[in-house]
Amino acid sequence: MEFYLQLLINGLLLSLTYILFALGLTLIFGIMDIVNFAHGDFFMLGAFGAYFFYGAFKINYFLALLVSMALVGVLGILAEKTLFYRLRREVVLSFIIALGLSMILQSGTQMVFGVPDQYVLPPYQTVFRAFGVSVPMRTLLPALIGGALAVGLVLFMRYVKQGRMLRAVAMDMDASALQGISIARARALAWFLGCVLAGAAGVLLAPMGAINASIGQAPLVKAFGIVIIGGLGSVPGAILGGLLLGLVESFGSAYIDASGPTMIWFGLVILMLIVRPQGLLGHA
Repeated sequence: MEFYLQLLINGLLLSLTYILFALGLTLIFGIMDIVNFAHGDFFMLGAFGAYFFYGAFKINYFLALLVSMALVGVLGILAEKTLFYRLRREVVLSFIIALGLSMILQSGTQMVFGVPDQYVLPPYQTVFRAFGVSVPMRTLLPALIGGALAVGLVLFMRYVKQGRMLRAVAMDMDASALQGISIARARALAWFLGCVLAGAAGVLLAPMGAINASIGQAPLVKAFGIVIIGGLGSVPGAILGGLLLGLVESFGSAYIDASGPTMIWFGLVILMLIVRPQGLLGHA
């Protein structure tokens, strides 16, 4: 029982950071109908923000988190205003632009920080033990912050005026414009929030391993699986998909080799595309 409880807790903690990353991706898609293939690189910029502010300059970890989130969010707005402003449902064109942006961000990061892997020390080394279960603080802290940010986004979308504006634009952009909602402002806000969440995920996961210019590619592929399982453009769907991915990776790695969870997960993604392409919580 302790073994299964440990796997369950590990899966839940892991899923919270996946949810944070996937929420940003699905938020941008829901507002602009653009699949942002450069989303992983905003995650990467957040990780290097942790390395630069917390690792190199030794400022407070939580302050480094806030500064990195804000800077990545501003870069997201700049990308939307300069590259994606006139795009709507332009799948091929948006893919090409996002791919070019991804290459620019990766190459620029390599020029600034170099090609070799960099490392960020965890801010806390404490390990909590209870009922036969061990939870390292370096895993618990990102999960708690990621969960709080995810809940904050859900509350923002439901109860705050700007959040309700984003929901209205996602449902029907033309009708929202007729009601006086600024579509340009909604798009900028969606990109800002989406990139802020990606940057936060990068900062939170930076102490868990090596960081480099291509660190965002693996989370990006997993995030696409999350939004496909949950439903493209669905915030609750992204949360559900992230929870499923965390549990699949935790339990799968315990019974199969390291590649087993990836095989199972993308098998589920393919099955979902065949059986229910709109996802579990998407619209038919």
